Amino acid sequence: MSLRIKYTKTILRGLRYCSLPKLINRKIEICSLETFEADLFAILGGDLPPDSRLISPERIYLEGAIVKYGLIDATLSVSNRHLASCSIINGNTLRELGFVLSPEDKDYVTENALETGIEDVGLLDFLAKDVEKNEAIIKLFLKAAEEKPSRLSLKLSDNYFPRTFVVEDACLTNSGYVWFNKHFYL
Repeated sequence: MSLRIKYTKTILRGLRYCSLPKLINRKIEICSLETFEADLFAILGGDLPPDSRLISPERIYLEGAIVKYGLIDATLSVSNRHLASCSIINGNTLRELGFVLSPEDKDYVTENALETGIEDVGLLDFLAKDVEKNEAIIKLFLKAAEEKPSRLSLKLSDNYFPRTFVVEDACLTNSGYVWFNKHFYL
């Protein structure tokens, strides 16, 4: 059995993913890097499971993503019992998340990818290993409501905050890699 088939079977049997539309388009005023977690929970806390806790980004990565891209890619841990509300994904969901290619993608991918339907088997490996851990998380993708900071600096200016961020996407899943292709920014 090829690695592609092995990983795809693991993913299709175990990956949980459900969008959290109640959180999307919510605005969060962040007062400082130090208060990010408190600011996040002050606005979204009522719509998050009570056992939610922020596990990433670390402060250094938080500042770097804001400086370079004007965004925050946050991950919260939650109890696995919350995954019961999520369906096991199907091939269409894998396609929507950018892990399975369609023939329309032919101008952007390699010949091998068109034959297999998958651009990078290594990404499936990461996804499959995450699925096997079966740890529930909530992913939040926030963008600055206003222009991102100037890229001339590696640090935020002293007057950058307070700043409003908008939740562009939110999901409950058991893999931190589900948005690797959907919200790729590195």
